Amino acid sequence: MQAILILAHKDIDQVTKLATILNDNFEIYIHFDKKMNVPESYKQILDKNKIHYISKIYVNWGSWSIGAATVLLMKEALKNPQINYMHVISGQDWLTDTPQNIYDRFKNNDKIYMTYF
Repeated sequence: MQAILILAHKDIDQVTKLATILNDNFEIYIHFDKKMNVPESYKQILDKNKIHYISKIYVNWGSWSIGAATVLLMKEALKNPQINYMHVISGQDWLTDTPQNIYDRFKNNDKIYMTYF
């Protein structure tokens, strides 16, 4: 199973649409910048679609807070032992292919695009 980790800092409508489109093929985890207001109506949409979301870190461009939010999302996703591949994207990203084609492209891909030390 693949997960998409979304780092969001604005435009709740776009982030919610993106997450719901991807949700049929992926487990979705969103970190909303703590400065961001997430109205209850959007939380209800996310909950209804079983999309995971948190808002714990004040994220500042170019700072470690972006990395901290990413690590936090990874830890959340790794609570699900079925997840074996993660994609990290921004809430400002949009699809250039179908979710199914994206999923299939990485289905048997063992290449690692991000490392840490």
